[in-house]
Amino acid sequence: MNGYAASVDWPAAAFWHELADSFPDAIVLLSTRSSAEVWWKSANETIFDINRTLSQDPALVDFVAFPRALLAKTFTPNWTDEREAKQVYDVHNARVRASVPPPRLVDWQPGRWVGANLSCSRPPDSGRSVPARQHDRPLPPHDRSRRLEQHAPELPPCAR
Repeated sequence: MNGYAASVDWPAAAFWHELADSFPDAIVLLSTRSSAEVWWKSANETIFDINRTLSQDPALVDFVAFPRALLAKTFTPNWTDEREAKQVYDVHNARVRASVPPPRLVDWQPGRWVGANLSCSRPPDSGRSVPARQHDRPLPPHDRSRRLEQHAPELPPCAR
């Protein structure tokens, strides 16, 4: 990860354990939803739906082969089965929580701000997605000694 300060989302998240082991000083962000049901609705209407849609185009069959294989290997072969996917989601979250020491783990849900005992009724930028390409660039070097708590002044006013 030379030149990168962080890795978020998928496919890097599929290798969270390997990344956490390789970077023992790094914070591990576990992004969850309030329930497996809420997570399934979100994943099924976005990630899984896009995969199903793209796989119907013969020109994109090879393109979707990699993400499908990665989901099958690192999540569950039956990722389109709602009951099984929810169960694996819960097991995954429990495994991360059991494996990562509390000082390194940030267990976060959209709409719930780190370091605050309240949540905004509508966090800034909620409901908007950022194109994936916008994230695919190295971040400037960072000071590994800084912890997430030091970013409190950067939180929105309702979370301070």
